[in-house]
Amino acid sequence: MPIRVHLFRDLPQEGWPSMEAYADGLLAGFRENGDREIQVVPVRGPALAPAWKGWAGKACTLAARTVAYPLQARFSQGEVNHIVDHSYGHLVRALDPRRTVVTVHDLAPLGAEEPAGRWGLSARLWRWALRGALRAARLIADSCFTRGELLRWTDYPPQRIVVVPCGVAPAFHPVEDRARLEAVQARYGLPNGRLLLHVGHGAPRKNLPGLLQALARVRGAGAEDVGLVQVGAVPREAERALAARLGVEGWVHWLGTVPGEDLPLLYNLADCFVFPSLYEGFGLPVLEAMACGTPVVCSNLASLPEVAGDAALLVDPREPAALAQAILDVLENGALRGRLREAGLRRAAAFTWARTAAATANVYREVWREVGERAGG
Repeated sequence: MPIRVHLFRDLPQEGWPSMEAYADGLLAGFRENGDREIQVVPVRGPALAPAWKGWAGKACTLAARTVAYPLQARFSQGEVNHIVDHSYGHLVRALDPRRTVVTVHDLAPLGAEEPAGRWGLSARLWRWALRGALRAARLIADSCFTRGELLRWTDYPPQRIVVVPCGVAPAFHPVEDRARLEAVQARYGLPNGRLLLHVGHGAPRKNLPGLLQALARVRGAGAEDVGLVQVGAVPREAERALAARLGVEGWVHWLGTVPGEDLPLLYNLADCFVFPSLYEGFGLPVLEAMACGTPVVCSNLASLPEVAGDAALLVDPREPAALAQAILDVLENGALRGRLREAGLRRAAAFTWARTAAATANVYREVWREVGERAGG
């Protein structure tokens, strides 16, 4: 009989693209592998008033996350349980921790040195979830860096932390159809000049101010046709003010959340993908850009050197001048662009969801074997 694994996903109303990509990718990997020893059943928490906005919507989400979902989990256990997002680690308290696995994607509230992430209700809930996650039989870390962060900030047994990198979905690939690219360009009103792309939310660790400063330097160096496309963030007033002060406000295109089918086209449309994060637990957009054949300039901090390897230009994201020079090198040097494109395609090809699922299935087997050993005395 196969091991029945219940995969606990985020609440549907949370809408975190990275967590949806992880869960969807893992499920696709299991389907591709066709492992008859593992039967994966996805579990979704209750969607309490998902259409409500403002404080009412937040209150319903909080109630669903902290009360209703744990109650549902208590009666939805598998032979092995897998919580795919460590910020839902509190669910371990409702499950049998001896047969539960939690994926930890980062420890940003601890490691990113963002004061706003250290206090308040969100920070308290995050710590509560982390304490729950630390009860699990195994922790999966996306990267060696995140494993190191777990060892730095917690006393979780190191032998029970398994590193399993994420994968890249097949939707991310080079697109040669100019009509499709021009259609997405027109849909978002993007100019015909050269484009930089950034994908990610707007937390301080994403370093959007540093990216804006680098854009200003690039344009100031004579590359006046270069603009920036940002996907996923809602710009703060301070960032809009900075763009205006730098004289680049008309060259920054804030697209917000885009449909999943448009994202690979936007990667393909970009001349350079820039990812100047101060802290990451993995950095999936780097691999998505590489899979699309887009040259990458990214930070040399946290997990990013581990993920990018030698297939990107790595720079100190705290130095806008260095970031700008790396961008200019990519834009102005055709040979370098070609080398990064080919290296990026090879690098991304090594990260598949089938491999992620296979390694994750081995973690399930370890946990299930231990359950059997305890039952046998």
